[in-house]
Amino acid sequence: MDPYSPFVQPKKVRLPLKSPPGHFIDIKDRLNAGELEDLHHEWQPLLKGGGGVELNTRKVRFAKVVAYLLGWSFTDEDGQPVEVSEGAIGSLDPSVFTEIHKLIEAPSLTSTGCPSSSVNDHPSR
Repeated sequence: MDPYSPFVQPKKVRLPLKSPPGHFIDIKDRLNAGELEDLHHEWQPLLKGGGGVELNTRKVRFAKVVAYLLGWSFTDEDGQPVEVSEGAIGSLDPSVFTEIHKLIEAPSLTSTGCPSSSVNDHPSR
């Protein structure tokens, strides 16, 4: 039987965070077609007068984190797990958000399918 399946079954990848120490995030190793199209929709450039285009870097970074982030080890002040949501992501300390975004963008991950959109075009493994 052919092991190839046209349906994406993303794998969870756990990555440690430097700050805060001892914490981690879980991300998808790749997106399916619907998730990738949603991500690209968020990246639609803003047309400027004179034919130029401008990307909204906040939307690009935020949309990518939302698309790939599955979980984290963060808890609230009562020690209860904080569910990943757009609101929770938006409430992160800016340095923590930047570290998460950089981990998702890390070139060392793109060779394994994490999480460059150009890599997501290959058949499911």
